[in-house]
Amino acid sequence: MAHRRTLTFLLVCAVSCFIQSESFAAWTVKVEAGKYDRLDGPVAVELPSHKLAKHPMVLTSKESNQEIPVQIDVSSDKPKLYFMLDEPLYKNNSREYTLRLVDGVVDQAPAVKAVTDDQGVVLKVGDNEVLRYNTAVIECPDKTQPHYARSGFIHPIRDPAGNVLTDGFPPDHLHQHGLFMAWKRTMFDGQEYNFWEQTPENRAQIRHADSTGAVSGPVFGEIGAVLGHDIKLEDGQVKRIANERWHMRAYKLDKYFLVDFRIGYINRTEKPIQIAKVHYGGFAIRGRRSWFESGDSDFLTSEGKTRANGNHSRPNWVEIHGAVPGGHGGIAIMSDPDNFRHPQPVRLHPSKPYFCFAPMATEAFSIESGKAHLSKYRLLIHNGEPNKDRSEAAWKNYAEPITATLSK
Repeated sequence: MAHRRTLTFLLVCAVSCFIQSESFAAWTVKVEAGKYDRLDGPVAVELPSHKLAKHPMVLTSKESNQEIPVQIDVSSDKPKLYFMLDEPLYKNNSREYTLRLVDGVVDQAPAVKAVTDDQGVVLKVGDNEVLRYNTAVIECPDKTQPHYARSGFIHPIRDPAGNVLTDGFPPDHLHQHGLFMAWKRTMFDGQEYNFWEQTPENRAQIRHADSTGAVSGPVFGEIGAVLGHDIKLEDGQVKRIANERWHMRAYKLDKYFLVDFRIGYINRTEKPIQIAKVHYGGFAIRGRRSWFESGDSDFLTSEGKTRANGNHSRPNWVEIHGAVPGGHGGIAIMSDPDNFRHPQPVRLHPSKPYFCFAPMATEAFSIESGKAHLSKYRLLIHNGEPNKDRSEAAWKNYAEPITATLSK
């Protein structure tokens, strides 16, 4: 027994000494631009342990000696420290920062907030609203067509000047809801279900099922949600065939908004779900109502194509844009290189302000039992005319992130 007590005492002392020594440790974070100019955007560096990630930290630029706000993400196996690039870093150059562990609490006000109310959750950068995720069922404004009611979608999305850039329940297409994701032809157990149009028979429906957290912080704010994909069987019973796990993150940027989406569509059944070949469906956005009413909107793709010639092309990114009060605004949506069938075909509507990334436009695909179909996209939301160079630079930051390493 005395031997055990001595061993326990020695272990406690060892852990205590480790914590004390770690609390004053310092590392170097080296950021490398690589082959592209890096003007702004998030930087992520892996931390060696979850234990370290729980410790208060301070990051300081070695060039300016300025303290840089940081935020820890512990959602994956390897925790990551995030910060925003404080100054442009041009190709083939590098920059170093000092990361110190400190005692006490580091006071960093949340620059990006997730604000919850009885209708949903709003992501805000400072005092500016970026987007709203609707947890509540929003009734259709046309009372004669109640089947178009919907929860679990993004609307409105605003530009940095506060202009609304999306439309919910547009009169010409009441089933389109801001930013949303749905399959038009879903085959399950020998039957076809339409999750896109929300038909009066209501045999297929997407709804908000659960909230999985909201985070505010000095570098990013985020929302987590689960959307249920339900079908109505011939006997009238409702069956959940899939869950869609949404993760939405907005970063601290002032001149434009940057938002990441990660969506995992998970087959909850013992049978495959097939997404049939069709020319539209998937990750979609409907632009503001005045863009349709005035016809003053267009698309710009990474290949330089527009509404006139871009339909079913396969670009890295697409921008939807048009006139807003006081000028112009738009949203560039980038598809992650890891996405299924990247670069994915896009449906650019010939007259309406909406488009979607539609991987089923080339051929059908199946999602097997218990498997997940993962999709990732980044939005750049801005004021002013579309700028191909800006969108391309943002795409390169997304597709080939800045390299950041941690060393003693």
